[in-house]
Amino acid sequence: MEVSVFCLLHNEKYLLYCDTCKAYICIECFDSSHKSHHCVPLKKHIAAAKEKVTEEIGKITKFLQANSLALNKYLLEYSEALAQFQRRASGYRSEMKTLLKEIAEKWMKRIN
Repeated sequence: MEVSVFCLLHNEKYLLYCDTCKAYICIECFDSSHKSHHCVPLKKHIAAAKEKVTEEIGKITKFLQANSLALNKYLLEYSEALAQFQRRASGYRSEMKTLLKEIAEKWMKRIN
C-alpha cells in the first residue's frame, strides 16, 4: 500500500493532522476548510500514535507473559497427570496379564 505525503487537492506536503476529520491536511486545506477544527502538527500526531502503539504492545506482552505462565503450569499438570495415568494403565495391564495367565493355567489343569 502506497501512502502519499502530498495533498491530492493542493499538491503540498501534509504538515497537520485534523483530529476533527481524522485526516492529514496541508496548510492550504487548513486555511480553506479546517480553521475551526482541532488540528495538530503531523509530527506531534505521529509521536502520540507511536506512544499509544508502544503502550499497547507493552500491555499485550504482559498479557502474553501472564497467560504463558498459566498455560505452562497447566501443561505441566497435564503432563504429570498423563504420566501417572500411563503408569497406572501399565500396572493394570501387568495385573491383567498375570490374572489371565493364572486363569489359563487353572483351566489347563482342569482340562488335563
